[in-house]
Amino acid sequence: MRGKSNKGDNVTSSLLLAMRTGKYIVGFKRAIKSVIMKKAKCLVISSNFPSTKRKLLEYYSVLAGGLPIIFHSANNEELGSITERGHRLGCISIIDQGEAELIPAKGE
Repeated sequence: MRGKSNKGDNVTSSLLLAMRTGKYIVGFKRAIKSVIMKKAKCLVISSNFPSTKRKLLEYYSVLAGGLPIIFHSANNEELGSITERGHRLGCISIIDQGEAELIPAKGE
């Protein structure tokens, strides 16, 4: 019997690789600043992130030219433990994805 390939596991492994080999910012306020300054390449948002803040991030990402947003299936406590940060994480702004392939290359 074959095991199911879970898309969330693929995103999690890519996120961990991006955090190890690239640059990232955690936190809502810093994520907003990185989106406005067009430094962010991608946003990762937990499943229980407050809807008003999520909508604000979505709004700014559209204004920034369609910045990709990944809605992770884990809640903020699980996202914090997955990334081994030791505290809850609501959103992660990926500045440089390093060797990971979270964001598909343009033209593909």
